[in-house]
Amino acid sequence: MAPLLRSYASDPAVDAVVVSGSTARGHADRWSDVEMGVFWSTTPSDDRRRDLAASAQNCRLFPYDESERCWADDLELEPDGLLTEVVHMLTADAETFVNDVTQRFDPDPGKRNVVAGILDGQPASGEVLIGRWQRQATPYPRELALAVVNAFGMIDHFQRWRVLYERDNPMQLARQFSSAARQMIEVLMAVNGQYGPKPEKWLARAIAGMQTAPPDLFPRLHSVFTDPAAPQAAATLTTLIEQTYDIVAECLPEVDVQRLRQVFRHQRPPIDHTI
Repeated sequence: MAPLLRSYASDPAVDAVVVSGSTARGHADRWSDVEMGVFWSTTPSDDRRRDLAASAQNCRLFPYDESERCWADDLELEPDGLLTEVVHMLTADAETFVNDVTQRFDPDPGKRNVVAGILDGQPASGEVLIGRWQRQATPYPRELALAVVNAFGMIDHFQRWRVLYERDNPMQLARQFSSAARQMIEVLMAVNGQYGPKPEKWLARAIAGMQTAPPDLFPRLHSVFTDPAAPQAAATLTTLIEQTYDIVAECLPEVDVQRLRQVFRHQRPPIDHTI
């Protein structure tokens, strides 16, 4: 990995290089890849990205993603084929994302993920730039927590799980539970001032970093997706979400928790006769 880091850092158009993700956080496992961020002062060409990754045994380049404002490369490093995901972004766009999240309190998950990667990142070059962004993101703004809770705290149509259960639709039922649980975790991460890691990748880690959460959150949430009885799973998740609303009411009293509860609890009564 060191030759690759040196290669990127050697380009005069590269402002900073960071190692991020689970490797930077120190809890990578045998399924982990290495994540790198490369911040450019000018747009990198495909040829330049390929040349700088010459130390990799395989190199797959992806086109520019307009929504995420980045290019991505999948590299396999010798000798064991370690997957390295390199995200290339213009420094100006990263600066905009950091400002959007920390000063304009934009709750967009993609932008918050960029900030999380910067905050956790270990700079291989551009320490001054990365350090400035890290200081800007610390502490987590209360206004951002409010924005995230207001964006994700309204868990609508949850009671449709009954419809899906009666219709014997386990795929949609799992999706219903997953969506509600994801929103709940987003809210709890905001209350706890966490930009990341992504809960769908490191759920246990995200929960372990929370100082304020429903008791025994991880085993109870785990049971929602392992309990064969859907009504019991729904009851467990309902209680967790209600307890999350209790936490929001205590920590962020500006939020209209009563409205969130009203929407979450809404139930459409079944019709007992055939139309």
